[in-house]
Amino acid sequence: MREKIERDKDGRAGPGRASNYLEDGLSNPVILGFSLRTSSEALVESSKSNSLVLVTGQSFGGAVATLFTLWLLESLDLSKVKRPLCIAFGSPLIGDKQFGQCVLQFPLWSSCFLNVASIDDPVLQFFLTASQASGYKPFGTFLLCSSSGGSCFEDPDAILQLLVETSSRCAQNPGLNSGIQLFDYGKILNDLKTKALSRDVFELVEEDRVPLKAGIKTQLAAILGVLSSQQQQPNIEFESLMKKMVTHERKLAMQKMKVYSSSLKLNEIEKYMAYMEWYKEESKDMGIGYYDRYKNLRYASDLNAKEYKKRLSNYWEDTVAEAESKPQKEGAAMPAPFLFAGTNYRKMIEPLCIAEYYKKGGKDYIEERPRHFVLLEQWYNEEEENKRGEWEERENPQLRGASKPNSKAKNVPPNLNDDSCFWAHVEEALIWCNEQVSNPDAKPMTEFELYVLNMLDNFAVRDDIFLKNSSFMHWWNKYKVIVRSNYSSAFTEVMKRKTYRKYADGVSVRTDQ
Repeated sequence: MREKIERDKDGRAGPGRASNYLEDGLSNPVILGFSLRTSSEALVESSKSNSLVLVTGQSFGGAVATLFTLWLLESLDLSKVKRPLCIAFGSPLIGDKQFGQCVLQFPLWSSCFLNVASIDDPVLQFFLTASQASGYKPFGTFLLCSSSGGSCFEDPDAILQLLVETSSRCAQNPGLNSGIQLFDYGKILNDLKTKALSRDVFELVEEDRVPLKAGIKTQLAAILGVLSSQQQQPNIEFESLMKKMVTHERKLAMQKMKVYSSSLKLNEIEKYMAYMEWYKEESKDMGIGYYDRYKNLRYASDLNAKEYKKRLSNYWEDTVAEAESKPQKEGAAMPAPFLFAGTNYRKMIEPLCIAEYYKKGGKDYIEERPRHFVLLEQWYNEEEENKRGEWEERENPQLRGASKPNSKAKNVPPNLNDDSCFWAHVEEALIWCNEQVSNPDAKPMTEFELYVLNMLDNFAVRDDIFLKNSSFMHWWNKYKVIVRSNYSSAFTEVMKRKTYRKYADGVSVRTDQ
């Protein structure tokens, strides 16, 4: 099956063109032929089979095929069907830098596009001059080729650089001046197939045997059929192109090293988290939770905790800001180790930020919550939702409703509060009590009661909230006076009967034992 030209009733050609150069090497491909009036719903339905959907086109039909594939990717549930593949032949560049960044938000999308392009094809150069001014950028994988051979590239800057440098090859090509004459990609692909079976062998001079330079020179030789300035083709400054490519690859290597350095920095910053873990447990042994201990700042070790909190916050504020500035990837916004570490940081350190906020007279932490905490929680919840969805797709229908993987056991209190803003809600409750202390008509805080009771039912809050000197118990002592003894609720019964005394052992607060 091949893509075909279809015509509307008025005789205009549809957007795609047949690609007669594809071998039957794919398993059951469905190659779509479509016109401007083809039912989009029917195409989506076609893609829901177990076959691979292949969208292809040449020249400006390749550009339309690319845009159509993007629409198809947006329309499909990719967790249930195979991703479509778009193979464009000699397509002009489409989309500017912002367009490319949108595609890069979903890296799996970028892998769905293969652009077969001859450096001698005039259509490929159609927007090249405009691209330098308006920012047209390539995306996907490019198989750049010529009669001499071909080589694959994925980095958009490297691809654009090669297209600019080789644009002079087709400057004399009359194709654009005499109507678009479709390039013969069938011959090019057949030549590449022959060359793949009988590879050329050549010897590099001594100064070119550095691995980076040798690799780039081999790629350029495959496309341009040249190895040195003495052998270069007319209108191509080979050595200049070599220098630019080497510089670009070194820049990419530095960026990869930066990612590696970030991992080392994460490992280094974790030692401060280890100290804060010790601080938390020591506080509990002292009979006061680490939240209230930090809030009071009575000991020399509290100052050390304040310094480590500052270092951790500086690191994560920068890390989150950097992640936010980059195009978001499909799935987690951060690599899993960073998201896991960031979640632990949020649950450990945000309570201390809350303590500082209210000690300085703040009134509404949630409204003024630092952005990096908001994003860390948002990204964590999105990742958990993705995991839950993936599990539900795989689970046995008879087991539906069973506990999901990655959910923590709900029979013991956590090491850190599930809700990192728990203490902010407690502080707001304390402010309410202070405002209502002399109001005989004060209404109970039913919403806050339900919030706390739900946290206790799910063992989602630490047991140190019940320590005698905690802010939570301080709130309760004020609250029970305001609502008076004749008021009763599920929450007040828990607190009055002290059924929370075995909460640390995993006993439900609703059980009086």
